[in-house]
Amino acid sequence: FVAPKMDPATPSNNMALSSKRQTKSKKTEMNIEEVFASVSNVQASGLNPPPARTVLTPRSAESCLKHGINPEILRIRDLESFFDPNVDPAIQRMRHEAYSQRRHEMMGLVRAERKKIVNAEVAAGQGASGETGLTPGAILAAQSKANATFVELEEKRMLKMKKRQEKEIEQMLQFEVKMADIAEERERRAKLEADKEERRKREKMKRSKLLAEERRLKELRRAAMADAEEEMRLQKQRQMHSKEKAIQAEKEAKERALKRDAKLKEEERVKKAEEHRIQTQRILEQQQAAIKAKMEEMDAAEELRQQRIHEEQELEKKQMEEKRKAVEERIARNMKMAAKIEEKRKKEFHGSLVF
Repeated sequence: FVAPKMDPATPSNNMALSSKRQTKSKKTEMNIEEVFASVSNVQASGLNPPPARTVLTPRSAESCLKHGINPEILRIRDLESFFDPNVDPAIQRMRHEAYSQRRHEMMGLVRAERKKIVNAEVAAGQGASGETGLTPGAILAAQSKANATFVELEEKRMLKMKKRQEKEIEQMLQFEVKMADIAEERERRAKLEADKEERRKREKMKRSKLLAEERRLKELRRAAMADAEEEMRLQKQRQMHSKEKAIQAEKEAKERALKRDAKLKEEERVKKAEEHRIQTQRILEQQQAAIKAKMEEMDAAEELRQQRIHEEQELEKKQMEEKRKAVEERIARNMKMAAKIEEKRKKEFHGSLVF
């Protein structure tokens, strides 16, 4: 990235240069938040894109320089920007995720450093506000000293960033050398097992084999990264599976508890319904028994009443028969008496005729 240049201030040039820089910086300078929100145009499969020509504001530039951070790694990169025809899509996706994670981590460092710089400037401004009697020349001298200090600080931090990059490159070279040593050992063992004809062919195709070896080393590195990433993915998947299994077990336990409670409630309801049915049946049986007893009592009373009526009818019939016999006897006696009287009258009549 490109930090704004700060030339040593002079009384004649300072104001003109300052006005030019302010006009230009308003158009081109970016702070770290704008860089963080912008999209990168870099197309590279690696995690460390080449530095871009980005003009930063003084505080943002100082924050990046202090930590040796390339502003380009703070920009947004989509998955397609990591495309490489020789790289597996899964590794491409994991590199994108690693870049995004590191991007947020680096942004946190830069934000914290920028906040420190702002706080320091505020504290310095508050201290300077108490001073009086400074001449324009003293102010220009102070500005020149500050600019020189900033340039020196920038050079130191550029050196720090360079050393950091050299250290990363050295570590990568060490890793590649180690992987090359492993590959060479495997190749040596393979050569010992090969015959003379195969050795002659390998000698003729030495250059192509070296290139193939480099590709194989890259593939081994990719495979190692893929294995590690796959193991991490499987571990996360196992953890998620265990968590889901625990949630499912808890859910099933709750469902079983609910079913058990529902079953107990249903059994209680059935029991109460059965008790109610038995009680109702008992009441109905008692009512039916009472009705039956009442009916039997009524039947017995009716039978007794009928028997009394029959006896009264028999008695009345007997009395009527006795009355009839008495009337018939009385009639018979009256007829006999009438016959006797008639006989007596006849005798008296005949006797009168004789005399």
